Amino acid sequence: MAEDEGAPVLVLVRTARRLGEGSDSMPGLAIDKAEQARCRRLALLWLAVHPEAEGVRVDVIALNIVGERCARLRHLIGAYQWEE
Repeated sequence: MAEDEGAPVLVLVRTARRLGEGSDSMPGLAIDKAEQARCRRLALLWLAVHPEAEGVRVDVIALNIVGERCARLRHLIGAYQWEE
C-alpha cells in the first residue's frame, strides 16, 4: 500500500513488451473485472485492519517496454472506483 498526502493508495503495476508494435496501447488499461474484484478484496482487507482510513484510492502504473532501454510509463491516478 502506498500513500499520497496521507491517503492510502493501492497501486497496480502493469507491464507489457511491445517491441516493434504499436506502442500507443498501454497495458494498464486492460484491467478486467476479475482483477478489479481482487483489488477490491485487498482494499477491504486493508481497511479492516486500518479502520481510521476513510477509503483507498486505486492507481495504475502502466509500463510499456518499446525497445532496449526504452519504455513508456503512464500513471493513472484514481484509475477506477467501486460502487457500494
